[in-house]
Amino acid sequence: MLKLVQPTVGVSEQVSTRIQLYPDPSTGIIHFSWSHTETDALLSVVDALGHTLRTARSMGDPGNMDLSDLAPGLYILELSTRTSVTRVRFWLVN
Repeated sequence: MLKLVQPTVGVSEQVSTRIQLYPDPSTGIIHFSWSHTETDALLSVVDALGHTLRTARSMGDPGNMDLSDLAPGLYILELSTRTSVTRVRFWLVN
């Protein structure tokens, strides 16, 4: 007789933050909101090479950023709170 046992792992549950970003693709101004109880967040725009191009502190939800001076391409909006870091990809187009 073969008995299968599934091991348990002591991993704490992570609190997930979802970012809603629109429009995607964008011609420059992005609008965003997130599903998290914390309102104090650090927002960063990162390019495809990992360079941080823009950083802003947000004290509330929702928000927006004018990125019309950046070149067209793929970017990442990173939202950092005291308890989590969440990233979402978006495109800038002409």
